[in-house]
Amino acid sequence: GFFGLGGGWAVVPVLNFVMAVPLKVSAACSGVLLAIGNAAAIWPYIIYGALLPLFAAPWMLGQVVGGIIGATILVKVKASFVRYILIGILFLTSIKLIIRGIEGIFGIDLPIF
Repeated sequence: GFFGLGGGWAVVPVLNFVMAVPLKVSAACSGVLLAIGNAAAIWPYIIYGALLPLFAAPWMLGQVVGGIIGATILVKVKASFVRYILIGILFLTSIKLIIRGIEGIFGIDLPIF
């Protein structure tokens, strides 16, 4: 994808802070938005027969099961807890992107992540 890590790390804050969508709704909407984009991106692979059902079926099953589990958990936890988890994920993602940038600029391979 364009962001390299799924894009949810960018979509959720934009929905929450810029568009004033509640955090839990932002997380759910982010998944839907990314699913639409991923469905469009995978279409050429389907057309040319490059999508192997052996890999696609378990992935799709994992998406459905993960979505059900995630939705169940999201209903039961406080928004502040979700916010702290999101902040942690965004922090780790930013560190990883900074490391990737340093590796690209200096042509080195840092043994972190």
